[in-house]
Amino acid sequence: MASSARWCASLLFYSLAGLAAAHAASGEIDRLREELGIGRFMAPSIEAVFQELTSLEPIPFDRVWRPLPDRLPQDRPRMALLAGNLLADGFLVVEDQRTSKVSTVGHDLVRLAKGLGIGDKITKRGRHVIDLAEKDRWTEMRHELVKTQAEVEAALLGLKDEDLVHLIALGGWLRGLEITSGCVADDYTADRAARLFQPDVAAKFIERIQGFRPRLRNSMLMQTVGNDLRDIRDVAAEKQPNRPYTLAQVKRIHEATRDADSAISDVE
Repeated sequence: MASSARWCASLLFYSLAGLAAAHAASGEIDRLREELGIGRFMAPSIEAVFQELTSLEPIPFDRVWRPLPDRLPQDRPRMALLAGNLLADGFLVVEDQRTSKVSTVGHDLVRLAKGLGIGDKITKRGRHVIDLAEKDRWTEMRHELVKTQAEVEAALLGLKDEDLVHLIALGGWLRGLEITSGCVADDYTADRAARLFQPDVAAKFIERIQGFRPRLRNSMLMQTVGNDLRDIRDVAAEKQPNRPYTLAQVKRIHEATRDADSAISDVE
């Protein structure tokens, strides 16, 4: 637990450095985590991934939107990664105020929560997300998604599934970076490239995966995701100090995140 706490503290530092809006998002989820008794050692809120989306508008929603697979996976690690993906898509829906997709997000949150064995704690949240969007209360829906992440974390920790908590954070970060890198690649400028959400965090996720239990760490899914994380890490390492990512580098990041998220959603 101590080593996990040190890793998460490091992740928090790298993820939020220099992003004032992300600090605000972290403050909310940290407060919720304290109230739920799970402390301040978890990864940052998935909301932080999307704090820069406003500056990247217009967002090509129909091109970046991806529904959850019709059939849920049987393995809980993939479910956790998908839950992170879905929370990220929830924030995408909020940014675009796409009412027609809210019901899908809310119902899918409940489906995944039930699959993870925590449905009784999340069902009410999913229904509330739908209700808020139907009333065009988008700011409140954003906060509800932050609360949902915190409660999922708390519920999984209660089941002694700390690795799954980190997989939710990883799934959200990957999906968010896929969306934002795609937006930047489609309309590249140096200023937009500078807004990518911390690709260098990939190195921290790689380190955390090494601490997973062997069966999970050595699974085909984690091997695939790990390879994509190493690709992102390598691009981040190549970046020139005080210079934005080049268009070629942004495209490489987008390709790696897209490959990882495709592997996560590939339910056989």
